[in-house]
Amino acid sequence: MTYIKIIIGLLLWGVLFFYGGSSWLDTKREQACTSEVNKDEPNLKVVQERCLQTAEHYMNSEDYGSASWFYLLAGEYEKNVDEVEAKIKDDFYMNIGHSYLLKGDYEKAREIYAKYPWASDEDFHYADETIQPDFVILPKLYKDKKEQIAKGLAIWNEIYEPIGKIVKADNAYAIAKNTENSKEQIVQLKKYLEYAQPYKEKPSVAYMKKQEKLAEIYAYESLEKESIAIYQKLLDVYDKNETTKYQEIDTVLTIARIYSYIPDFNSSLEYYDKAIKLSLDVNDSDMLPLNIDSIYGNIADIYTQMLKYKEALDYHNKILKYIEKNDSKNYDGLSSVYANIAEINYIEKKYKLSIENYAKAIALKKEALNNSEEYYRDYLFSTLQELYYKQVNNYMVLKMKKKAEESKLAYVSFLEYEYETHYKLIASAYNRLSSQYDENSSKSVESELKAIKYIEHAIETDWGDDKEENNDMLYTYMEDLEEYLDNANKDEVKSLEIYLSHVDTFEKFEERIFGGENSNHAVLAKSYNFIANAYKVSDINKSKTYAEKSVDLIEKSIVEGDAIYEEKVSTNANNLDKYYADLWNIYSLAKIDTNSSIDKYFEFKKKEYKEGSEELVKAYETVGSFFMNHASFDKAIDYYKQALDEAVLKNDEDENSYLIASDISILKDTYLNKDMLDSNKSVKSLSELIAWQKKNYEDTYSLAKSYEALGQIYAENNNTKMIEDSYHKAMGLYYTYLEEENESYGILASLRDVYEKLSIYYIEHNNKEKAINDFKIFIEYTEKKFPDDKDEVAENYRVLANLYDVMKNKEMAKKYREKSKALEATLP
Repeated sequence: MTYIKIIIGLLLWGVLFFYGGSSWLDTKREQACTSEVNKDEPNLKVVQERCLQTAEHYMNSEDYGSASWFYLLAGEYEKNVDEVEAKIKDDFYMNIGHSYLLKGDYEKAREIYAKYPWASDEDFHYADETIQPDFVILPKLYKDKKEQIAKGLAIWNEIYEPIGKIVKADNAYAIAKNTENSKEQIVQLKKYLEYAQPYKEKPSVAYMKKQEKLAEIYAYESLEKESIAIYQKLLDVYDKNETTKYQEIDTVLTIARIYSYIPDFNSSLEYYDKAIKLSLDVNDSDMLPLNIDSIYGNIADIYTQMLKYKEALDYHNKILKYIEKNDSKNYDGLSSVYANIAEINYIEKKYKLSIENYAKAIALKKEALNNSEEYYRDYLFSTLQELYYKQVNNYMVLKMKKKAEESKLAYVSFLEYEYETHYKLIASAYNRLSSQYDENSSKSVESELKAIKYIEHAIETDWGDDKEENNDMLYTYMEDLEEYLDNANKDEVKSLEIYLSHVDTFEKFEERIFGGENSNHAVLAKSYNFIANAYKVSDINKSKTYAEKSVDLIEKSIVEGDAIYEEKVSTNANNLDKYYADLWNIYSLAKIDTNSSIDKYFEFKKKEYKEGSEELVKAYETVGSFFMNHASFDKAIDYYKQALDEAVLKNDEDENSYLIASDISILKDTYLNKDMLDSNKSVKSLSELIAWQKKNYEDTYSLAKSYEALGQIYAENNNTKMIEDSYHKAMGLYYTYLEEENESYGILASLRDVYEKLSIYYIEHNNKEKAINDFKIFIEYTEKKFPDDKDEVAENYRVLANLYDVMKNKEMAKKYREKSKALEATLP
């Protein structure tokens, strides 16, 4: 019994070996062959045995390409020439070339090597890196034929060198494509086509694709003639080959489109007509790049652009007949055709006919909605809405205001009746409806409010696992709410009710709107800020509570970021300054000390923003402004000085200059406010500021402005010597700026103002001649230095006329006013 089991076991093992074991053995032999070949000093006996077994295996499997390689390794190159060559495919031809090389037939090897790069369409890219290893392996196996192999390598390198240029151009094109550099793409594609052309008896697929790409880029760069020339060459190729009918029609359509862009409408129509004829010869419509009705549509569009409305309508009617015959349930297509016909009716002022055709288009679009897949519905809803609003235009022209209003409301009414749970869609419709009315009108605001209510329903009922969809709803909600609340601010009593109601909504959706990744604190902070200001007069305690909430939330928004309002981070930072300023004003009304809140404000700013940043400069300005508004001038000056010190720390030179100039201007105004009743203090304060500017901030324009302000104070005290000194220093600095920058914008106006102020002072103190002579010097300088700035010269004449008016010299005033007007008349 045991003996029988052993016999059966051996038989089973034999069967398994026969069907599966041989395959395993072949694999092991191939691995042994390859492993030995790759050694620096291979055992030629092992190579010949294992590689020959592998070659015979592939011959039996009719894999002649692989067989040719292993015969070559096994030393049986003669067998390649005698038996395999006739059976092998082009893409393995290199092995046959090597075999002829080993036979000493260099011409035949060269002939085959030359074919190899073009064996398949993209092989030339990789031919060299594929073949170079062959010339490393073969000398190890054929040590007696090293000279022949070296000569073969030289032949191959000679063949591939010009082909390498094609590869180089193609790689450069790929880089230009990735960087979206159209001009460089054109350069490299032209090189590619130039280098590749000599190797093609007829253009290959890759070659033709490159031609198409070049033509496409030419069209993109508005080089239409160059683009069309290439497409027409491609047509000559496609026209001779029945298998490229699709490409032929597609190319004809492309040429037609390019001609329409030029525009050369007649040529475009010629090619569209050719496309129709070619399309009618194709039995399978699925093989067409564009259905015939779509080509008719393009032709109709061209006739419309040519203002040939009769011809355009003829083609639209052809489309109707085509669809009704071939695709009668294409309701969306039929709707689009009727809409296009209605549009032409409107252009031709056939408004009643346009109304009829829009009505047909609307009815068909609704039918399309009833029979459409879910993915297609957004498009259908959008186009249906457009049809309703286009219908409004007809009614408005016919002065049928009631009908126009009905048409405006028809789309939202349709949605509310047919798609009552599509809250997000209805909200969007109400948003669009609000834009149909005058901004801030009752109907616009009412539509905005309805949009908000519907998006609230959407957040409540449609919230799901799709994060992108959730964020989309929240974004819409925030945008709608902000716009609505901004408009509502014009009625503070009503606005307070609205803000309070939306605070309730926020709290209801708190987890969704403000929780986790969906943190969106900025809008709620804005609402709290408004409520705080609204309660400021009637309930200071509520005002204080909401103001503190607004500050806390805007800080959160800056620290955590607002997922939906990421682009509004800078806005949030500005709101932080405003909300804190509002809080301090409320504290002042409630007689609460502001110091701790100001400390909290600076603590937050210094934590979030680096030293010398614009945000820290703004912080000192904000506090300074608060104290200035509350007449605490010494404190205001102290904070503005700190703003200046902070601005000096800023590294960005341009931004630094802007901030310092701004703070100098603010500080200067603060000094004037503080010391307006004491000119000596004003002079002292401004003199100190000028000294600081000279030491810390070399800005000619800002220093000139400070001297100009100093001159104004001296003018109030009639201190002629110091007035002249201050104004002349300001003038000198303005002249220096003009000479250094050679730019008149804004500076000439400032210089003119100083001259005018000084001239008026001279006139008032009986020195009329000096007043006029000095101002004329300024006019001569302007005409000589900036002869093209005629608007500045005209303004100079106008000011000079005003000076003569002050002197009561009507004749001269009239003369220069007329010169000013004559010059202004020549301006564009």
